Amino acid sequence: MRTWIFAAALLLCACAVQPVVVGPFATHLSASDVSEIKHLIVADRHGSRPQITINAVARGRVRVSVARLRTFERAPQARGQTRETFTALKRGGTWSAEGAVQVERMQPGH
Repeated sequence: MRTWIFAAALLLCACAVQPVVVGPFATHLSASDVSEIKHLIVADRHGSRPQITINAVARGRVRVSVARLRTFERAPQARGQTRETFTALKRGGTWSAEGAVQVERMQPGH
């Protein structure tokens, strides 16, 4: 039961973040589109509250960037700020991630 409550709390924390929506097709994204895109992001119990940027590059196509500070990893090399980027497409009225997630480790001060 505790595991379920903890997982639900993580999901709520991830969903509470208000993303920044940019790009030439930003006005074409509805609030429900943004909400559905946010649900594609995996909650990270070892990271801080993420900064989410949704770049609407075409109708039905966005690039999502999730930057977060990882502070509670046991391995020191895993700590620090990371940025995960992926593409999401809307097909048949549903958003889904496409391709691999690119993970970039940010240097302090960037």
